[in-house]
Amino acid sequence: MSPLLKKCLSTALLLSTAVLMKANAAAPQINMINDVSHKYTFFFAWKNPNSFGGKHGYVDWDNNQQFQQSQATISSVDLSQVNLYNLVIGAKYDLPYTPKDIKHLNRYIADGGGIFLINSEIVQESPNTRAFLKEYGVTIPEEKTEGNIISANGEQYEVADEVNTLVLDGKYQWDILATDESNNPVIASRKQGKGHVTISSFSPFKRIQTRGKNFPDSFKFPNYELVQPILQQTASGKTVAKRKDLASIPTDKVKDLGTFQIRYTDYSTHIVDAVLKDYDVIYPILEKYMGVPMAAGSGHSETFTIDLLATKGSGVSFGKRIGISMFNDNYFGILGHELTHSWVTPHGEPLSGEGIAIHVGSKTQALASKKIGYAKGITTGTEGLQKRIDIALKDPTFSQWDPVNMNGGEGVAFGKKVTHGKYLHILKHFEDSYGSDVVARYFQFKRKLVPTNNFTFTGNDSVWLWGKATGKDQFAYFNKIGIKADKSKVTIPAALGKS
Repeated sequence: MSPLLKKCLSTALLLSTAVLMKANAAAPQINMINDVSHKYTFFFAWKNPNSFGGKHGYVDWDNNQQFQQSQATISSVDLSQVNLYNLVIGAKYDLPYTPKDIKHLNRYIADGGGIFLINSEIVQESPNTRAFLKEYGVTIPEEKTEGNIISANGEQYEVADEVNTLVLDGKYQWDILATDESNNPVIASRKQGKGHVTISSFSPFKRIQTRGKNFPDSFKFPNYELVQPILQQTASGKTVAKRKDLASIPTDKVKDLGTFQIRYTDYSTHIVDAVLKDYDVIYPILEKYMGVPMAAGSGHSETFTIDLLATKGSGVSFGKRIGISMFNDNYFGILGHELTHSWVTPHGEPLSGEGIAIHVGSKTQALASKKIGYAKGITTGTEGLQKRIDIALKDPTFSQWDPVNMNGGEGVAFGKKVTHGKYLHILKHFEDSYGSDVVARYFQFKRKLVPTNNFTFTGNDSVWLWGKATGKDQFAYFNKIGIKADKSKVTIPAALGKS
């Protein structure tokens, strides 16, 4: 064991006892921010029970620890009441870290704040990332290591994949908090001013899935006792008060376009025009395909917001606000998908909200790509749908998926590709049998007949609406394919003869 590792052993042992002591004495307040401005990840950004900051995750909400996420430019974030800043390194995308960012962080660290730099990617081909890490005395070589991670007190922890090691600048005095099995450092920390800089060459926040993802205890977090002392040490240089406002910190730059706005950061300014160009093409195509304007309160009738997220190929929708990945060949697919989620409000689609978004997003992606002569977009939109349907039809009788009578967690337990693909199969059947505008007719009837407020829109209600859209009662069809729809349980007033 190296002298440096021996030196920090006693420190690490003391730190690890903090976890065991939490039942006997309240730990100091930790106000942490997870910065996802350079690599957006749902795990770090969300507070659902199965995320980093969720009930079962790595944040100890019951012991004076609080968490919020930030998508904003680093230099714009108020750190006055923060003592732990977790920064997810986005080497894959190699977005820049500005001089203002580094100055802002260094001032915060000098005053006692702690930063935890979390890497999970190869950084050799990422000059912005390499320069940022070098600023804090760290190089991450390309070579990877296998085996367990060993904390300074000798405990072994598993990691999901191979991990890089750390090369640490010798001008600083480092505490080695974890090594690989060959004593190479993988997590290290040092003082800077009154605060701390901690770096991990991998993400230590492992989780193990135990059941369907939508259940509240779907994952275990086996590295909790490795992570907690690290969080506590990194935050220990600054005393903060408990906060009331834990709202997420959105992207900080705004371009107001009247009927909607787009939000971005200093790192994504160069992408804004490309997104807006594709938005102008796909919006009227979506409106025609859906048969109705975007839902009131969720789109063009009020200020609608598009957030640019530092990720590829995924997004999120919150009604009046959507987030889209900023790294795409074009933005037709992701815009069509996420806008559909907003379009269907105020009632989500109970048979498969994700299924309808995949279908409409893919169809409109193909139509928009055809309009501008983009052959790859046409292929992606059409072939992607069929691949999902083919996977779903491995359960041809639909015996494992009944969205009318299952809750969301039970449906997802059978696998997203199966549940979404089966609804895509149903939508394809309707379009092939009743015309390409059947989706538009469905949403026209939904907008006209389903009460906006104080109403629960169910799977049986949706089946009844498909009957209106196709001009034929569809309860027999759904039951034939294994979805036990019941006409007697429809509650839409028009179906009950009420105005």
